Amino acid sequence: MTRTLVAAVFLALVASPIAYAQDEALASAGAEYLEEDDYLEEDVEFCGGGEETLVDEAYYAMEGGDAEGARELLIDALRRGDVADWERPTALVTLAEAQLRLGETRSAVVNYRKVLRRWPDQVGPGARVGLASALFLRGSRGAAFAAASAAADQVCSDRWSQVSCYGAQQIIARTSRDDDQRAAAATRAAGLRGEYADLTESFDRLDYTLGLRRTPPVG
Repeated sequence: MTRTLVAAVFLALVASPIAYAQDEALASAGAEYLEEDDYLEEDVEFCGGGEETLVDEAYYAMEGGDAEGARELLIDALRRGDVADWERPTALVTLAEAQLRLGETRSAVVNYRKVLRRWPDQVGPGARVGLASALFLRGSRGAAFAAASAAADQVCSDRWSQVSCYGAQQIIARTSRDDDQRAAAATRAAGLRGEYADLTESFDRLDYTLGLRRTPPVG
C-alpha cells in the first residue's frame, strides 16, 4: 500500500460520521482526550510504532526538497543491502524521482523501468508518469508518449492522482502526433489547474522538472 493510499484512507476515516460519533462517545464517557500536539510528546519514532528506515528518511528528504540528499541516502543503503525486500519498490521509485529532479534522466529511466518490470502492482501508474517524464527530458518523444498514454488511462480516473494525471497530459500534449489529441491533452491539463487550485505548487514543480517552466516554484 502506497503512502498516498494510506493517507487517503486515513482522511476518509477521520472525516466519517463514525469517527466523530466515537469522539463524542469518548468525551461524554469522561475518557481522556488528547489533542494532536499531546501525541507529539510521546516517545515514539513515528506513527507506525517502529523506527524510521533509511527509505523513510530519503522520502522525507524529497518532501523537503533535498533530492541530492535523498539520492545519496538511497544509493548508499541499496549498495550496503540495508533496504528490506518489502521496501525496495519504494526505494527505487524514490531514487528515480530524485534522479529525475537532478537531471540524471538516464539513471532515472533505468530505475523506473526496473521497478515497473519487477513490481508493477506495488508502485502504481504514477511511476509510469515518472518514466514518461524522464524519457521526455531525454528527447525520446515516442517512448514518452507511449508511457504517458498508458499511465493516463489509470491515473486520470483516480481522484487522488491529479498531479500524475496533469503530468501525463502535459507530456501527451507535447509528444502526440495527432493535433486533436495534443489539443485535448492541453485542455485537460489546463482544466486540472483550474479545478485544483490548491495543487498549483505541485503542478508548477512538475512543469519545472519537465522544463516547461523557467523559474522554480515558490513555496
